[in-house]
Amino acid sequence: MAKTVINLSDTVTSLVTKTNTISDGLGDVAAIATGDSNVVDAINAIKIIAEGAFADSAAVKSLISVVDTTGDGSLSYNTGTGIITYTGPSASEVRAHFQSDSANGIIFDSSTGAFSLLADGLSHTKFKSKVSLIIYDSVGSPIKTIYSPGA
Repeated sequence: MAKTVINLSDTVTSLVTKTNTISDGLGDVAAIATGDSNVVDAINAIKIIAEGAFADSAAVKSLISVVDTTGDGSLSYNTGTGIITYTGPSASEVRAHFQSDSANGIIFDSSTGAFSLLADGLSHTKFKSKVSLIIYDSVGSPIKTIYSPGA
């Protein structure tokens, strides 16, 4: 599976596309030597071989179920194929979690996912003190420092 990089500067739409790409790659069984077409078939084949409990994978597939609780995206299971399918949240589902804060000068456009600031909406008086945000890479080295306005 190819690496998918998610950047802090990605738009909500780009983020949704990238996370859906990642979710599509989960369960990629190209490296499984059994030749099964999905992870559930591979697990079923191993169980059948190891325990001799079932004559075919259809019996095992019928014992598996998926419960999709509330939330963004969806999860389903096909008992005929043994495939579990996860569909990540849509752009509109993600954008539904954000809102404007016009009292503090922050506007959110739910149709595009863009944030903007009201003219003269933010000033250092909105911040009690200066804050630094340090972003680290996977090995713990700092790669970016962002400073807020502040007293």
